[in-house]
Amino acid sequence: MKLTGNLEEAEEDETSKICIFGSCKPKWRPAGRLMVWDDAVEVKTPHQVFVRWEYYTCGNNGNGGPEDQDDTDENNNFYSSQCRGAIYRTEYSTTTGGYVPLEGAEVLARRWFTVHKGFSDAQGYYSCDGKFRNPANYSIKWERNDFSIRSGTVGQALYNGPKKTGNWNINIRENDIQEFYAMIFQGARYY
Repeated sequence: MKLTGNLEEAEEDETSKICIFGSCKPKWRPAGRLMVWDDAVEVKTPHQVFVRWEYYTCGNNGNGGPEDQDDTDENNNFYSSQCRGAIYRTEYSTTTGGYVPLEGAEVLARRWFTVHKGFSDAQGYYSCDGKFRNPANYSIKWERNDFSIRSGTVGQALYNGPKKTGNWNINIRENDIQEFYAMIFQGARYY
C-alpha cells in the first residue's frame, strides 16, 4: 500500500499495532445526501407581511391574569391599559431553480481493494453496505442495470469525490459536467 500511494502517513504507525480490546479507531459507515441543481423546479419561499395592529386591554404585566385589573391614576381615576399586537399574513414568492434530491444514484466508498456501495433514496440520502476505520475515496457511478452514461467514447462517467472519514453530502451545482450527468441520470431512470 505504501508503494502505490494508498497508505497515509498517519496510518503507517498504526499498521504495526495490533488491535487489542477495542484499542483501534472505531469503524464508520459511509453515508450522506446527494442533491442536484434543477433549473425547472419552482421554489416557494414564505414571507410575513404586516396587515394591521390589534388592540386589546392589558394590565400591569400584560399577561391577562387576575392581577391585570384596571388601575387608577394619581387622581383615583380608573383607566384600562391598552396593548397592541401585530397581525401578519403569509405570502409566498416563487423563484425558478433549486436543489432537488438525486434518487437512485450508486455511491461507492473505496479503500484499496475494499469497496462498499449504497443507493440514494427519494430524498437523496444514501448509506453504504459496509464500514471502514480509515478515510475512504467516495465516488458516484452514473450507471444502473438498464443504462450507463459514458464520459466519452469508451470510459464510464464517474464523479470522483473526496477521500475522507465521515459523511459526504454534496450539492451538484449548475454549469458543471456532473450536473449534466446527474440530469441525464434522473431522466433516464423514468424511461
